[in-house]
Parts: sequence; structure tokens; C-alpha cells
Amino acid sequence: RVAILNMASPLSPGGGFLNGATSQEESLCMATTLLPALRDEFYRLPEVGCVYTPDVLVFRTMASSSSSSSSSDRWFVDVVSAAMLRLPETEIDEDTGLGKYVHAKDRELVIDKMRAVMRVFQAKQAKRVVLGAWGCGAYGNPVGEVARAWKKVLLGGNSKRVKQKGKAAEPRSAWDGIEEVVFAVKHAGMAEAFQAAFGKEHLEWVDDEVGDVESQGGEEDAEEKRQSDEVSERIRGLKLRIDRAPDPHVKAGLEAVLAGLLQSQKSMVSISSKEEYDSEQEEDVC
Repeated sequence: RVAILNMASPLSPGGGFLNGATSQEESLCMATTLLPALRDEFYRLPEVGCVYTPDVLVFRTMASSSSSSSSSDRWFVDVVSAAMLRLPETEIDEDTGLGKYVHAKDRELVIDKMRAVMRVFQAKQAKRVVLGAWGCGAYGNPVGEVARAWKKVLLGGNSKRVKQKGKAAEPRSAWDGIEEVVFAVKHAGMAEAFQAAFGKEHLEWVDDEVGDVESQGGEEDAEEKRQSDEVSERIRGLKLRIDRAPDPHVKAGLEAVLAGLLQSQKSMVSISSKEEYDSEQEEDVC
């Protein structure tokens, strides 16, 4: 039995699907029967909790035609929809140069959210689970923090072998019955952060390429641009709110959130620049 984490909007079924957004949740809604099962009365999603949807039909994949697919290309999965922390206050770790949560309570809340999701997977007897870089990108959660939180939830203090894109299998004492966990992470920089957090002894890197490589590259570029544009829009909105904030404490809080978003934007630019440089170097070698 395969189950997937839908990294969901806390406010609206399908997130921005009806407005043409293309994040993970919207992509799921485009390719499956998930959206009709996400009823308005389920929202707002609980802070620590989720919506469980069994037997969701997958009828479209990257490899299948956009217009039709054969019955062999269709299958059923279970989906757990849960929302990650939005725009937490972050800062730069002086030792690593990477983003981290300012408040320990945010880190604890993220772990509580992950444990709640895993408990549902386990209770519903999922054998294989697909997770992701939950809340990274537009929601402003540092990818290193999220990766380490997943490691803590999945492995705890034990060190049993795990598989991944990432694939991770849990210590029997923690998540008995779950045989395999896959971290489906499109962005290379984020995937590397997961590998660094778990270590090679716990994480097996699997580079699954589906369809035309150039086409995928274009899709990834479009997704990265969409995420960058969304972060930029949030930054503009926050700056306006800061200018209009009547209370100094409110203003200080908004400025802290803005600093985290600016760092997230900077990280996106840095990763993009590195990838462009690596690509140019490969072309020079050829």
C-alpha cells in the first residue's frame, strides 16, 4: 500500500489549483482524483493533524499523454493532506551559513506535524510512503531544518538502514509496518540538503528521470521561477505591511519574517547561479 504526503495549503482545498498554480499539491490535483475529496468543511486544516483520503486514483503521470493514458498507467494511492508552518522567523547560522529557525518552538511544532502525519500512515497500514521537502520554498522553512526534522522523526536515536530519491526505511521500533520512505525532491539543492542531513549511510540517492530530459529541465526552470516569483510577491506584501504597521512590536515581528524570506530568496538565487555555472563548465569540457 503506497501513501503520499500532500504538502497542502492550510486554507483552501487544492491550494491554488483553480488559479493555475503548479506546486506539489496543485500537481497532485491535476493528476489524480484528490481535489473532490478535499471538502470545504475540512478547512482550515488543524495545526497538528491532517486529512486522510484513501484510494485516490492516479490517472496522469509525466510519462503519460496529457490527454489520455492506458489503464496500465493508472493506479491507486492513499493521500494524507497536511499543512506546514508558514513563514516562520528564521536567521542565518553563523557556523554553516544556512538558514535556521529563530524559535525552538517552531522546530518542535514542525516535528509534531511530521509525527502526526507518520502516525496516520502507520495507522492506515501504509507500506511505502512518499514525503518531500515539506514547507521549503515559498513557505520559508529552511531546508536543512526540515531535513533534520524528518531524520529525527523517522530514525530517532536509532541508525537502521534507510533507502531514498531519497528513500528511507524506519527503525522497526518507531514506525513498525512501514517498509520504505521516499523523499521526492525535484530541486537538486534541496535534495543535497536531505542527503547531508541523513548521511549516506541512511539515504540512498536515486536519480529517477522520466520522459525527455530537456522537457524536464524546462519544467523545473518554470517551477523554480514560479517559486521565486511567489517569494518576491510575499516580500513586496510584507514591506507594505511593515510600512503601515502601527505597533512597534508588530513591525519588529514582520521585519523578522521579512529577513527570513529575503534569505530564502538569496538561497534560491545562489543555488540557481551555481547550477548555471556547473552547466557552463560541463559545456566547456564537452
